[in-house]
Amino acid sequence: MLYRGKLVPALRGKYVFSDLSTGRLWYADYAEMLAADDGKPQTLAAMHEIKIRWMDAPESPAIFDTMFPIVKAAYPVRGGALPNLPGRGSVSGLGRADVHFEADAAGELYLLSKSDGMIRAVVSGRN
Repeated sequence: MLYRGKLVPALRGKYVFSDLSTGRLWYADYAEMLAADDGKPQTLAAMHEIKIRWMDAPESPAIFDTMFPIVKAAYPVRGGALPNLPGRGSVSGLGRADVHFEADAAGELYLLSKSDGMIRAVVSGRN
């Protein structure tokens, strides 16, 4: 999803995406993606990993490489009864974070995690 909001200037003009099973997040510069669309398979835009700062972590704030532990912590609180997150992924094994990006009418970014039923606003960022 191309970020067009104002709350997170570091992501403006970036294409943000996730791995559904592990909950890892990345971005690529949209202008680089367009330039890489030159018909040559070896031309790629660089992917950059997004780290997640979770303010409600037991040792707050905590920095994570993936949304998986955040979704896993919310799952039982939101009524999840299984010992693991629902689903299975070839990379994540038992359980999937199942994280998706969405934007509101103003272009601001949200993370939706299907496994725990949460919608989380992305409220800040830095390079």
